[in-house]
Amino acid sequence: MNVGEILEWAVKKLEEPRSSVGSGRVNLAVLDAEVLLCEVLGKDKAWLYANKQGAINNKQRFKYKRFIRRRNKGEPVAYIVGHKEFYGLDFIVNKNVLVPRPETELLVEETIKKCQGSKGPESKISKIIEIGTGSGCVIISIIKNQLAKSKIKYIATDISNEALEVAKQNAEKHGVKNRIRFIRSDLLENKEILDPGFRRDDKWILVANLPYLDIGMKNLLDSSEVRGLKFEPSIALYGGQDGLNVYGRLLKQIKNLKNKPKYFLFEIGHNQVEILSKFMKDLGFKDFEFKKDLAGRDRVGIIKL
Repeated sequence: MNVGEILEWAVKKLEEPRSSVGSGRVNLAVLDAEVLLCEVLGKDKAWLYANKQGAINNKQRFKYKRFIRRRNKGEPVAYIVGHKEFYGLDFIVNKNVLVPRPETELLVEETIKKCQGSKGPESKISKIIEIGTGSGCVIISIIKNQLAKSKIKYIATDISNEALEVAKQNAEKHGVKNRIRFIRSDLLENKEILDPGFRRDDKWILVANLPYLDIGMKNLLDSSEVRGLKFEPSIALYGGQDGLNVYGRLLKQIKNLKNKPKYFLFEIGHNQVEILSKFMKDLGFKDFEFKKDLAGRDRVGIIKL
């Protein structure tokens, strides 16, 4: 088999369990087959297109076929290759962390805007704390894309030690490990997050992308659209019956803080605005808004405190 032939074989195999070709839709089987072959060969897509007659050795062929079998079972491509691009950066990922999603980039953008919008010494942001950092893609992207020269201090937390190890690896990979303090914590319960060294006049931002899928989604994991979720850590995906149990706990913790953040920015499900708005109003939060992602769906909530 040459490059062109094994690509054709892979596409047919990947199309068997899913109808990825539709009117006006990109053939996802082709994209997956190309990405996986690029990883095996250590080449880019331009090379694949220019070398369809190129040879592929036995070791490469066997590795590629293993990759295709894994993908055929629904395993996300990012887990198979061990990395994923997010906000222009490449992040290490494994089954201990969620695969970074393009829609989460909005959370990075809005956080950076809030920092850049602070004017004067009395309102300058001094800290950014991320709850549930996972792979670290959000906080690392914030540092690397605008705020690298700032004196802002960064804290990243997660309930999972395994996730924190991945985040540390990514921070080291991108040269920012010395900028971030990593703390294991269930939301804000670990007192090390806010004390010691947290002055009463500190202006800080809290960022979170916490579990927000309702538990009923687990019953849909055999569908082609979401079957990849069964490979991702449940603790990072599901937030109870309405998906908002974890956010509910965190919002109550924020309400009880003596030194509240200036802003709390968080990712949500696109259908949760109404129930979240009511919950936040009931807790006494008045100044909040929701931002839409590129698909026009509500994706990021912002509370000003």
